[in-house]
Amino acid sequence: MSVTDEARHDLRERLVALMGRTHTATLMAHLPPAGWGDVATRADLDHLEARIDHRFDALEQRMEALEERVKLQMQAQEHGLERSVAEKNRQTMVAAIAMVFSQSTILATLILATR
Repeated sequence: MSVTDEARHDLRERLVALMGRTHTATLMAHLPPAGWGDVATRADLDHLEARIDHRFDALEQRMEALEERVKLQMQAQEHGLERSVAEKNRQTMVAAIAMVFSQSTILATLILATR
């Protein structure tokens, strides 16, 4: 239950009437200020720190899993690219050999035709 300023004032007035101003001032000085319930305790901060640590650990695990998935995707892309380049190189070599063969055939035909 939160103590209002009005309730604190009423208590102070009643204590002054019962004990006098000096004793009342001493007693009131030892009471927590109004709104004290809104102040975090060390235990509250420790609990919050544990929750934050847990969340960061979970986030770190998710980031590591994501990093691994991205790494695997990149490797798959790289492998696919290597296969494509190898296939294109093979096609280029076949085309180059076919052109050399065709040119050799044409050249041989021309040489034989001119004799």
